[in-house]
Amino acid sequence: MHTDSQNNFFLNNIIFLITVSFLFTRVLVFVGLPSSINHIHYLLIFMSYLWSLAFIKDSQNISLNKLIFLFVLFILVSTLYNKISKFNFIVYTLIILEPFFYYIFLIRVKLSLIDQKFIKKIIILFSSMNTLICYIQYFIFNLKHDDVQGLFVNLGAGHHVAGFVATLTATYVFFLTKMNNYIKFIIILILVSVNLFSDAKQVVLSFVIALFIFYLIKFFKTKNITYILKILFNTGLMIILIYILYSINKDYFSPYFSKNIDEIKEGLNLKFSIFELFKYYHHSYLNNFFGLGPGQTTSRLALMIPDYQNFLFFNFSINELTNIIWIFQQSNYTTATSTGSSLFAPFFFWGGIYGDIGAAGVLIYLFLWQQILKLNEYDEYCIFLVILVLLKGIVFNWPEEPPFILFIVSLLAIRFYEIKNSKDIKKL
Repeated sequence: MHTDSQNNFFLNNIIFLITVSFLFTRVLVFVGLPSSINHIHYLLIFMSYLWSLAFIKDSQNISLNKLIFLFVLFILVSTLYNKISKFNFIVYTLIILEPFFYYIFLIRVKLSLIDQKFIKKIIILFSSMNTLICYIQYFIFNLKHDDVQGLFVNLGAGHHVAGFVATLTATYVFFLTKMNNYIKFIIILILVSVNLFSDAKQVVLSFVIALFIFYLIKFFKTKNITYILKILFNTGLMIILIYILYSINKDYFSPYFSKNIDEIKEGLNLKFSIFELFKYYHHSYLNNFFGLGPGQTTSRLALMIPDYQNFLFFNFSINELTNIIWIFQQSNYTTATSTGSSLFAPFFFWGGIYGDIGAAGVLIYLFLWQQILKLNEYDEYCIFLVILVLLKGIVFNWPEEPPFILFIVSLLAIRFYEIKNSKDIKKL
């Protein structure tokens, strides 16, 4: 017979281990551990998900689990239709469904108040460590721009992920914490400043756009004059803040202000031209619905396959299209990794999911996020987080980047319990 304290100990250790596996393994590899541990979170999360399905009865997430089963079935159909390796199917499923596996695990285990506080503490702990390391890298080791990577050392987009984790923590402080406004402002400033050190302009831009879309949606829902004035006031403050930051550090913001409309249009045209390339490889109209198969275009798996083709017993299916798009990216000044902006990179999530599993796959994926919002009762902060996920998918393969997406899912699960606790208190 397991006691509550034993259950708490077990869950806390599992959650801590999973959090370490997606936020801290880059540091462990940096100090000498094998790089294969960077991928252990896929196995840990999938096994935790299966365990929660097998041993915990919970009817509230049946619709989400049914959608997951449908999505897996659809990926299998795409795999069989395009005659792709079973290894592509297995790994692609683990990558794209990992955030949903983790979310379901976290809400099915019915975390106690102690467990909820624990998961908050470890999220705050790792975010604080990330911020502190960024400050040390910048001020003590004199590292600049892309070399300021916080916890995510030797990760290609490590500087962006470091900035993202810090900024996302700042949004949680802004939206949901109850503390003195001056203290809140100082904490947010410390966190957001990481983007200046790591040159994560992409992060700043995506958060600003996500907030704008969020407030726009809220405006159309409320149609309140007071709320309109509040938005205008906050917008004015945002413009003033950006101007002050621009005055302090013109080198950081100049790439945005120096680009003219023609350059931006050219970059976007190059980015979205991959959809035309996909059509050249379609062998029937059905490819519009089923794609070319998992890992065959611009998804995270497609980028990973060349590095893991001979790993253990794996025998992935490779499509030359991925390499053609890579050469296309590197041959253009606007999109090349050394000279261009990542905003215009042709390797991005929405291109990858459509190219790999088609329009029907995109639709099911969107329904999965809708189900999470439904379980979180369309909470405002959760809507903002999902907007951010969908928006970041336009920039790069962020919804498939473990530190990014699992950090967001952790916050969504925390918010799920906060909403539930608030309702329970109201019933008393």
